[in-house]
Amino acid sequence: MSDTSHILDRTTFERWDTCPFMAWAIETGLVVDESDPSTTGIIAHAGLAEAVNEFYHTGTFTDVTVMDACLGGLPPHLGEAAWHNIRRDLWSIREELHTLNRNSILRYQGGDKKRGMSGQLGVELGGAVVATSEIDLLTAGTTKEELQETDWKTGRTEWTTTKIKQSFQFRFHAWLVFHNYEGCEKLQVRVWMHQLRKLTLWVTFLREDFIAGKEKNSANRASFEYYLHGIAQLRHRVMNGEKPPTFPEEVRCGWCRAIRICPRARWPARNVAKNPKRFAEDLIARIEKLKKERAALNVHVKANGPVDLGDGRSYGEKPPSTRQTFGYLGGDR
Repeated sequence: MSDTSHILDRTTFERWDTCPFMAWAIETGLVVDESDPSTTGIIAHAGLAEAVNEFYHTGTFTDVTVMDACLGGLPPHLGEAAWHNIRRDLWSIREELHTLNRNSILRYQGGDKKRGMSGQLGVELGGAVVATSEIDLLTAGTTKEELQETDWKTGRTEWTTTKIKQSFQFRFHAWLVFHNYEGCEKLQVRVWMHQLRKLTLWVTFLREDFIAGKEKNSANRASFEYYLHGIAQLRHRVMNGEKPPTFPEEVRCGWCRAIRICPRARWPARNVAKNPKRFAEDLIARIEKLKKERAALNVHVKANGPVDLGDGRSYGEKPPSTRQTFGYLGGDR
């Protein structure tokens, strides 16, 4: 990696894959990325990383180690929430780690970089771009050609084997692992959902689906690596002045951090007959924009009370009940 290489992490690639306009708006500072380092999930990950680190060096870990790592995060109330999210599951994590030979641990979050134990993996993608991501725990598999990744999930989203197989994150990780471990032909991935106290089955990713061998056609490789090249090139063009494209779609727009300033929501098509596709896409963006704005207003109302609209009107105040009640035996029913 040269001194002029531009490092792009998995989150950056995923943002540009989801919505180039959102990615551009975040990188230029037009909107604030809500997933900042003070969130409970990142703090909880730091606590779990300390658990793996202590296990690797001593053969076990204490709950106090994890608690200290969580409560050391700022602000304090987020550290407490992170500790609460994972503390009930620490006994099962300890039992699972004890099934491992410590020598089978290859990499983990926060591992020693000098000893090659860091979970951070990188691949030079070309065009002075290095693609990187951090793996929570990477261990040797049941054969020399197999490696295993365990990923911690500290939120309440339920992961399935199908979702893992389709996930940009784990396809990206598989591509990184196969580039960094030439002898690895198969990566097994599972997700541990701590708040739900569930562990998925292993999901298999094969080298041949990500990296073509000399005897294979490069079409296999094109399915993912060339796609990453395309994302990196699009980002380069947009960051150098090209207009960022938008792809309105309900799931994308619902997840978008920049939907409230999206041009498709602010200046939508007005004539459905003239361009029904454009009208429908713009409507999707507008609906998701209104959902975000309503949610923000409801948070304000919850904290500060109803908003006075004048003329005796207000937003956020429940109207009096119109349900009719009848006296029955001396009381209302």
